[in-house]
Amino acid sequence: MNIFKKFFGSSQANMKEETTMTNTQKALDIQMIYNTVHQVLAHGNYVLAVSEGTFGGAPTAYYDLWRVEDGKIAEHWDVMETIADKSTWQNQNGKF
Repeated sequence: MNIFKKFFGSSQANMKEETTMTNTQKALDIQMIYNTVHQVLAHGNYVLAVSEGTFGGAPTAYYDLWRVEDGKIAEHWDVMETIADKSTWQNQNGKF
């Protein structure tokens, strides 16, 4: 049985499959690369990773937050932010 049909029913299954395919095709054109993990923080059942890499060739900061339940990832949220060119910084503290 198609996994989308199992969870969403037949009418929504086709929409979900099309959306997934479109997103997959878009992802092939843009690379999301993690180069350095700066911090991993955990509290209770939440884990935050602060990382650095590139998105489409641009220097990028990544913030990933997971909620863990029964030893498995139950939810995931993420934020990406382009890192400004060093010549535009107002101080020398840097992003990390």
